Amino acid sequence: MAADQRRADVGTGTRARGRATETFIAQVESFMLAIEPDVVPDHAAARFLRLEQEGGMGRREMLVNVLFLFIAGYGTTLLSIGNSIAALLRAPRAWQALKDNVSLVPQAVRELYRYDPAVQSVFRYAWDDVEIDGYRIRRGERVMPLIGAANRDPAAFAAADEIRFERDAGRSLTFGAGPHSCMGLALARMQLESLLSALMRRMPGLRLAPREQPRQQHGSFHGYDRLMVEH
Repeated sequence: MAADQRRADVGTGTRARGRATETFIAQVESFMLAIEPDVVPDHAAARFLRLEQEGGMGRREMLVNVLFLFIAGYGTTLLSIGNSIAALLRAPRAWQALKDNVSLVPQAVRELYRYDPAVQSVFRYAWDDVEIDGYRIRRGERVMPLIGAANRDPAAFAAADEIRFERDAGRSLTFGAGPHSCMGLALARMQLESLLSALMRRMPGLRLAPREQPRQQHGSFHGYDRLMVEH
């Protein structure tokens, strides 16, 4: 009975997420249809609209791509900022190192994305039959790589549970790899680098507020819905 209940709960949650996604897509469609690409050709959405008009993609494909870009460019970046700031403020030596030397910010960003990624797992489909640690995965089967675990793999990262800006070995999988690497990688790094640099200059005394800071798990997304800090 317990297993049946769990399956029922998963099914209910999946349907609820599906309805929420469709509601969001409808909102995106309403927004897109209010844009006139010939009147505002430089609008960020104009290219999508022109592709649809020219037959380069269908309406549904266009809307799903816009939704994907919104989630990838906003949701994950928002969670990454919270995760990174919280991790730094809980590691006083790392925070102090950045205050003493702001030029370390790019290295810090790469390490923080490894240390606590906003996306903890992804779905992929096997391109071919493969065996990993005695487990057979067949072509076409769906697998779920755990990015958060891979980024803490002790075989790839020494003292994986520590924040070390000086790392020069190991490559995190936060942004994927190969043809499936995230197209927003450069933008995400730039945003966090700009934020950290500004905090070091303007709010070097930042600290976490002395209260509970609950973390949320929304599917594969992991982070803070709200991070309370003081200065």
